[in-house]
Amino acid sequence: MSELQDLERQFLIERLKILKTNLGRLELMRAEYGINAPLSLLNEIDKQKNEIAEVEEQLRAQSAADLPSLETPHNLPHAVGGFVGRATEIDEALERIEGRWPVICFEGIGGIGKTSLAIEVSHRALERKYFDGVIWTSAKDRKPVLNDLLDIVARTLERENLTRLPKDEKLSAVHKLLRTRRYQVIVDNFETIEDERILQFVIDIQVARGRWDRGQSLAAQMAW
Repeated sequence: MSELQDLERQFLIERLKILKTNLGRLELMRAEYGINAPLSLLNEIDKQKNEIAEVEEQLRAQSAADLPSLETPHNLPHAVGGFVGRATEIDEALERIEGRWPVICFEGIGGIGKTSLAIEVSHRALERKYFDGVIWTSAKDRKPVLNDLLDIVARTLERENLTRLPKDEKLSAVHKLLRTRRYQVIVDNFETIEDERILQFVIDIQVARGRWDRGQSLAAQMAW
């Protein structure tokens, strides 16, 4: 790789980091709005995702190898600064994540801070390197279907090419991807999801995770 190509690649890598940071902020705003998220915000999120996909494709075009991991891939909304309280719940959740619990659910009435708690716990797990990747999706502002979840997993783990596969092939490919390493899949407002295929997807990952020891490749998820 020439010096010019190396500089171009570094520029694209830095731009990718900025775009993903911006997307995280926008996703947090959407989570706060819930179903009342303005159309302008949703359009901006789509724009950021498209730009991320374009930059990733440009990076892949420079090398036949897969896009190198710049850091643990994730699409978590930004954690709320100065998060206080809930120490017991946070410690218990982290303990279960570190153990062999394939699914963790945060339950409670609306408005008590389940989403903020889940984001905080997931960021702390990320800092402790519990996972090789973290995927966040929410059913707050719309009812996702299985294909939506599969696309989010593929894009977050920097496998944009999987999004273009036929649905059955995509499902199989994403399953295989999640079994290669220890990943966390988070579904916010899980109880409102109507697509039963998503429930089956979570169950299938849980079964797959149960076949492995902690030292091997794992697939894990949190839902609430």
